[in-house]
Amino acid sequence: MKKLSCWSFSHFVLQSVMIGLVLSAAGVARADYLYTFTTTTSPFTGSAQFSENSILTASTTITTFSSNTISGLASLSIAPESGEDCSLFFGPCIATNFSTFTVPYFFSSNLTSTGTYSTEPFSNTGTLDVSQASAAPEPSAFLLTGIGLLVGLWVARKHVFGRAARC
Repeated sequence: MKKLSCWSFSHFVLQSVMIGLVLSAAGVARADYLYTFTTTTSPFTGSAQFSENSILTASTTITTFSSNTISGLASLSIAPESGEDCSLFFGPCIATNFSTFTVPYFFSSNLTSTGTYSTEPFSNTGTLDVSQASAAPEPSAFLLTGIGLLVGLWVARKHVFGRAARC
């Protein structure tokens, strides 16, 4: 019985698995929910934006922002549900924390779903927009995918043309 190819099936399976692992290592940057807090209360006008992997359902303090135009803002304390602590205030509220003082913003409904929320009429003026962010591939994902494809083509070229010619 004549062999049709020098490239064994087990080598093919092993190399296919290795290439699949390299390609699957390419991840996706995830920021499932984007929060944008905007205030028009003078002199603290501006907005602060941050992302979370899920909708906030418990009191949380945010210290890292993807963008921030509120001068002097150190952190945001968010109490998304009524009765929760929000920098000595009770939610649903957002407290803008500066180095020596805190400015509270009170909301009439819980902040536990996507949408745009406006502050109570008696409160400082602000809005909170909670939206679902789309997943975007990281630049490293493209690099890993490209390297994986090049390695796969190089291995296939070497095995298909190199060994087949010597059979």
